[in-house]
Amino acid sequence: GSIGFTIFISIFVLIGIAIIFGFFHAVLAAFNPKLTITLFSDFICIGDEVSFSWEFKGSASRISRFTLTLTGTEAASYRRGTDTITDTHNFYQAEITEQTNSAFMQRGQGRITIPEETMHTFKSSNNEIMWVLKAHCDIPKWPDTKNDYTISIHPLQEGRF
Repeated sequence: GSIGFTIFISIFVLIGIAIIFGFFHAVLAAFNPKLTITLFSDFICIGDEVSFSWEFKGSASRISRFTLTLTGTEAASYRRGTDTITDTHNFYQAEITEQTNSAFMQRGQGRITIPEETMHTFKSSNNEIMWVLKAHCDIPKWPDTKNDYTISIHPLQEGRF
């Protein structure tokens, strides 16, 4: 009797603690520096090299490591019985920048090269090719930040090169 009740109540206590922890984690993360990434091209094609810049609003000096990664992902959805399954596969991943020196963290710039031997952005009812810039900031003793910025990559254009 009382052991069953204790186990029953313990489950709800643990769920409550997890919700409270999640709330405080979200509140702390709201005070993290905010990242803005600017690409200096409105139309990016396979094979293009694009300049970009980043800037943090807030105290970037708290960040111990900042990485920016370009990822190309393929997603395929299919039916298995009555369930819809989506498989994803990263077909391209390259670290664009990594900063560990806080003097260079607040703002910076770089270049991204979209490889020629890959696929452009594509979406159909069951398949999708996505290109995403993934930003990750390690902040000691504080919730890290992870931001994804979807970018549109167009097919190689005839006569551009």
